[in-house]
Amino acid sequence: MFDAIDPVLDEMNEDPSITGNYTFSYKLVSDYMSEISKHNLKTYSGDLMPYSDKPHAYWSGYYTSYPSVKKQARRAETTLRLCNIVYTQTYGGSHEEQMHQALEQLRTAVGDITHHDGITGTSKERVNREYYLPTLEKAITTCENEILKAIGKLIKASTMEQTIGSFNQSALVVYNSLSWKQEQQIVHVRVQNQVDSICVFDGKKKLDSQLLEIPTSLEKDSKEFVFMANVPALGYETYFIDTSCESEINAPIVQTEEFSISNEVTSLKFCKAGDHMRLCSHKSGNVEMELNQQVLAYEGYSAWGQDEQPSGAYIFRPKTTQAAPLFTITSTRVQRGPICERVVQVLSGYMTQIFTICKGQDYFELETIIGGEELPDGKEIVTQFSSGDIHNDQVLYCDKNGIETRRFEYSKEGVSFNTL
Repeated sequence: MFDAIDPVLDEMNEDPSITGNYTFSYKLVSDYMSEISKHNLKTYSGDLMPYSDKPHAYWSGYYTSYPSVKKQARRAETTLRLCNIVYTQTYGGSHEEQMHQALEQLRTAVGDITHHDGITGTSKERVNREYYLPTLEKAITTCENEILKAIGKLIKASTMEQTIGSFNQSALVVYNSLSWKQEQQIVHVRVQNQVDSICVFDGKKKLDSQLLEIPTSLEKDSKEFVFMANVPALGYETYFIDTSCESEINAPIVQTEEFSISNEVTSLKFCKAGDHMRLCSHKSGNVEMELNQQVLAYEGYSAWGQDEQPSGAYIFRPKTTQAAPLFTITSTRVQRGPICERVVQVLSGYMTQIFTICKGQDYFELETIIGGEELPDGKEIVTQFSSGDIHNDQVLYCDKNGIETRRFEYSKEGVSFNTL
């Protein structure tokens, strides 16, 4: 790199018509900081986001754009780390060509998606559809196949089953790539739709397990079963699956009256709102608070012109400050069992939201999945939580996308924290 740049610097410094009174040279960041400290420059402290480079052009659209791409990017990075660890554990200092090639393919895909127009969600839809998503999926699948082979060598097994449904009994290996033991970790496994019963054994006794339906609008011919596993650090544990045993089946039930889902720590209550059910309260320990949730939509600004700024992947610019209901909850189904309790709500055929509370967790999970009918154009869709039981003096703590927890305050002059 220096061999290519040195002649350019020499040419520029030798010709005053190019550089004027300036001299160009290599410097370190410490040199730069030392130099600017000599000048009396204005300083600013606080949160620099959301950034705006002109009126109505706050760069907050990419906070939520293309969530499927961002989810796939996280999955790719996780798979890459797992693939690296398994490669090292299985082959040590030796070279295994197929797994090495799979690693290189996934490293390239992860490198591509972490480009500032990839991971941020500001690339074109066509780029995501025709490049990022298929490239990531191919690289992830290739590495996952090599991981299966490598773990098979670790446990000295000649084959590893990847699906359940065509056999009665099989061994299921759960691997932990973390450097600490996973205790009572809930494991989710996809199975074929014709499986109606599953029992799990740890070699000594039968474990609690549960078969959950996946909404048919999202995954055809598929279910998942869950159980709780204990896996050593950087190691694996073998469990045995029996699909011919008799186990209790907890089919989803359509709910039209008030109900709750809960575990030993937390609970969610759903109340009747008109002709459908909606989340209305959350309880943690002995403290219960009002908690409402609904899916709303802003009308995005779509005009183009010299002084106009449309809403899009970079910029979030709604026509009004109030979001309005766009979808109707058309069905609410509840499934209960020894591991998890789940609520599945379908919204006007456009999306499905899934509330889940599992054993031992002091939180609930909410997954919103877009699927089914095409979403209306020009809509900025949001999930809104509201409560009248929060008395925080308008102080908010946000983890800034998992980086660090920061304190934000709401001022009368306007919002002084990020758009969430």
